[in-house]
Amino acid sequence: MCITDSDSGLTFICVYRPKPSKVNKYPISDFLQEFDNLMDEVSFMPNKLIIVGDFNVHVNKPELPDVRHFHDTISINGFQQHITVPTHISGNTLDLLISRPDDNIVVTHSVKKSLISDHFLIEFILAYNKPPPKKVTKTKRDFRGFDPTSFTQDLKCQLSEIPDSLSSADELVNHFSVVCTKLLDHHAPLKTRSLSIRTRLPWFNEDIACARRVRRRLERKWRKSQSEHDRTCYLDQLHLVNDMITSAKTEFFKTKIASGDDKDLFRTINTLLNNSNKQLPVYSSSDIMSEQFSNFFKSKTDKIRRDLDAVVMPNYDIDYKIEGDEQAGHRLNVFEPTSLEEVEKVLVKLPNKTCSIDPLPTWLLKQNLSLVVPIITKIVNVSMCTGNFPTTLKNAIVTPILKNRLLIQMC
Repeated sequence: MCITDSDSGLTFICVYRPKPSKVNKYPISDFLQEFDNLMDEVSFMPNKLIIVGDFNVHVNKPELPDVRHFHDTISINGFQQHITVPTHISGNTLDLLISRPDDNIVVTHSVKKSLISDHFLIEFILAYNKPPPKKVTKTKRDFRGFDPTSFTQDLKCQLSEIPDSLSSADELVNHFSVVCTKLLDHHAPLKTRSLSIRTRLPWFNEDIACARRVRRRLERKWRKSQSEHDRTCYLDQLHLVNDMITSAKTEFFKTKIASGDDKDLFRTINTLLNNSNKQLPVYSSSDIMSEQFSNFFKSKTDKIRRDLDAVVMPNYDIDYKIEGDEQAGHRLNVFEPTSLEEVEKVLVKLPNKTCSIDPLPTWLLKQNLSLVVPIITKIVNVSMCTGNFPTTLKNAIVTPILKNRLLIQMC
């Protein structure tokens, strides 16, 4: 397992070599070959490296050929193995800590008896500061003190009568947007906050939190008394917490997979496999990269326009004849006005997704359907009768999702 902290440029590699058996049929020669390949690859990495793990190689016995091979691989690639004392109850050194001497990353290290394993615990201090939490600045409306009843009353007063002077779709949309924005600024004003980005575990619950507190209390009690009874109680609670976490994770992902659509299914699988699609090509400057994206999309749009201009479209007559109708044809030149009921049905079915340029959040719009349906219906009918789509509604915030094919084309 390899984990890299991109902020500090420190890479952690954890290695586990299962003990050879008749079941896995994994001889040490195969492991040494794979370890040689790993060291050849990581030796060229510019990052500072820490390699740890249970290697199951008796490095305390340098006279063995396989151990000499292992030591030679480490030294030839410019690394150092720090652990020189036994790390197993049998007296062998199996768990290792490896780094480059030039990195000066390992300050101190020690080996202590483990509480629950036949392997000992390796503790080490690195010349490495904990990265500060990433912070983002967001401007959002503060709905914590929001009073929906008061907002509804004010909205009713503002939208009770639509001025007769508003005759175009643009004027109606602007009126609706100004009224809603003014009321939101009063009841839920915009606030700018600096937020720390923290990973939230959706499966974590209060029962697990309580069990973890009990586990910590039992661990402190055992460390103080060193009695076998307290150790047994601590281990039982430790296994209980682990089982609760496994069960909560399993239930969470089972429910998520069963209740979601195909898109949610693939997103969940990518989460479980730690796959991320948010990858960018290698670049040296963000300005150059953004310019490349701009040029790529502009050229693609220009090509689509040229292709459309080159196509000769047939001239279709909008007159058509209905079979069995005595009339020669019908002309579609008038739209039937929509009704309040039709608009309300459409609004009710809207998902609770909201864009920052929307006059009202979708959930708040649904709570005030009786007040907003009349003006939205009038906007639709005026737009259809005049053949003009409101200018402000042509704006959108688009967040592109980069596909692998797109990145290949850009590169």
